[in-house]
Amino acid sequence: MITSEERFRLAFHTSPDSISINRLKDGLYVDINEGFSNITGYSREEIIGKTSLEVNIWGNQKDRDKLVNELIENGYVNNLEALFRMKDGRIITGLMSARIITLNNTLNIIAVTREIETIKKAEATLQKQLKELSILHNIAVAVSSSKSEDELLQRTTDTVGDTLHPDNCGVELVTENGENYQAHSSYRGASKEEIRKPLSLSIGVIGKVITSGKPIRLGDVTQEPAYVEATQGVQSELCVPIKIQDRVIGALNIESKQENAYTESDERLLNTVAGTLATAIEQLRLFETSQRRLKELTILNAVSLASTRAEDLDNLIEIITQIIGESLYPDNFGVLLLNDNGTNLIPHPSYRGISKGKFPKSLSLDQGISGQVAQSGKPIRIANVRTFKKYIEVTSQVRSELCVPINLAERTLGVINAESVKINAFSQDDEQLLTTIASTLATSTEKLRLLEEEKKRREKAEVLLEATTTLTTSLKLETLFDSILEILSKIVTYNSASIAMKQDEKLVIVAGRGFPPGYDVIGKQLGYSEKWLLIDAMRKAFIVSDVQFESKFEQWDGSEYIRGWMGVPMVVHEKLIGFINLDSLTPNAFTEQDGILAQTFANSAAVAIENARLFEAEQQGRKKAETLREATSALTTTLELETLYEIILDSVTKLVPFDSASIEILEHGTMEIVAGRWLKTNNICIGERYQFDASLWGKPES
Repeated sequence: MITSEERFRLAFHTSPDSISINRLKDGLYVDINEGFSNITGYSREEIIGKTSLEVNIWGNQKDRDKLVNELIENGYVNNLEALFRMKDGRIITGLMSARIITLNNTLNIIAVTREIETIKKAEATLQKQLKELSILHNIAVAVSSSKSEDELLQRTTDTVGDTLHPDNCGVELVTENGENYQAHSSYRGASKEEIRKPLSLSIGVIGKVITSGKPIRLGDVTQEPAYVEATQGVQSELCVPIKIQDRVIGALNIESKQENAYTESDERLLNTVAGTLATAIEQLRLFETSQRRLKELTILNAVSLASTRAEDLDNLIEIITQIIGESLYPDNFGVLLLNDNGTNLIPHPSYRGISKGKFPKSLSLDQGISGQVAQSGKPIRIANVRTFKKYIEVTSQVRSELCVPINLAERTLGVINAESVKINAFSQDDEQLLTTIASTLATSTEKLRLLEEEKKRREKAEVLLEATTTLTTSLKLETLFDSILEILSKIVTYNSASIAMKQDEKLVIVAGRGFPPGYDVIGKQLGYSEKWLLIDAMRKAFIVSDVQFESKFEQWDGSEYIRGWMGVPMVVHEKLIGFINLDSLTPNAFTEQDGILAQTFANSAAVAIENARLFEAEQQGRKKAETLREATSALTTTLELETLYEIILDSVTKLVPFDSASIEILEHGTMEIVAGRWLKTNNICIGERYQFDASLWGKPES
């Protein structure tokens, strides 16, 4: 029969597990089995008589301390997972159980250790495979259900970040110009400033991956000169390209603060994810492009319809702003038109998204992005307005802007402007769409302008025709002057106006309209200065943009309000008879077209004035003839001298204006005053005699 001691010895030496017996007090190896040697690589000769500390078999000293403490406390240890150092330096994981036993009256520790490193590796491999499968499954779900590229990249970043737990991860995309790359907004572990900042493809590990199309795995980033730090303390990096066929569109990047954090297996996994991502991005971009094209066609059709149906330019701009603002650019969108002088941009009232009081009513061409576009006639697209010095904030949180000119041939009419709260929100496609809309708006603007001008021409032609008819029916000069100024106000807009008639070598103002209270211009005489000589020589309307800067313009007290001015000559039968003067409170108020209309009207007015003058002269001639006829008749029928004298004086009063008059009779060289009117001392002068002076009266007839 086998004794218990023999059974123990048989089990000790035949067990494949490592079994060792160590003295409790100092850990000295008393005995080991063959399993110990097979696992650790140490022979009996190398172990017996030495302590575990001398052999340095513990991979972690804390595992030894735990073993000793539990033995002292409980007398045994079960299934202690610990690290052990092999003879060749490898560290393996073992599962140890130990008891305190007495051999030869000495307390010893008997420990049985099973090598579980292979199992641990198999479990780790299985867990890694499960993690990879989980990542690929989540990516596949994201690919199948994401409705946009942004959503897909966000879900991809979340999956990689939540599963692999890097300190820094995300997608970097090549920018539209193909010269830079920029982190997607979903990027984890980097500051917003880093995410918003595009980098040249010549910079960084990511730039190298994109330009080469090959992955880079770094165990120690400090050894890579191209590494750009985005997260402090990073030691490892794995970056793989995102390629559509042979074209690299970006990179998938992960970084860790642990050294040598990523393996070849991680690289294969990320390559698989990047390949799936590339295919999905291409499909989404194609879908988004087709949807956008459809949307653009719908918008262009709506804009085209609006351009044919709009009642006027304001109505057209309002419709276009509503269509585009609601469908494409809801943050901030609108049209700014150049003023008539082309010096300032005026925001149209339909402009959307402007913070109240922030947008100036008028924007000079040296202000803002819009001013620069209007000045250059070329579009500007800015990914981040915070880096653009000329940017004027009219809506808070705006980050990107697209502005295109409204060009008609070589002339810029204004700009279309769009802004977004997103960084780099506008693409080349957006620029092309707005440029097309701007072209449609320019053509429609010109068509509406021509129609409006034609309408105004017809209206003003009707006014001119009506005015000519009205002027021909008015033969009283005073009434005619007032009618001229009133009718002219319907043809040309002015603040005040006057008519100056030529009398010898001076001008006399005979009528006025719209002058400030207390400012009486009627009867005011003007010298025939160089300005009037110039207009007389030109024989057409003369326009002064701003009289404040015109030395030829005479300033009167009270005329300081006048800025814009136009002088129009009145000519009839090649003879200048006077001028019509138009004043405005606004510089550059009168246009060349205003001058043509005013001159046409002035020609008709001149004829009407001349006709009224002739009529008035004829009436006066008739009146004088009638007076003479009546006087002659009365003189032939009256025999009394006193009555005769009164008839003569009454007739002279009607024919010739005078201050005083007398009838004097020459008799024998002496003059006698026989009758008079309005003499200073009439009762004394009548009957007065004085010697006739031939030098004063001439030689009398005998």
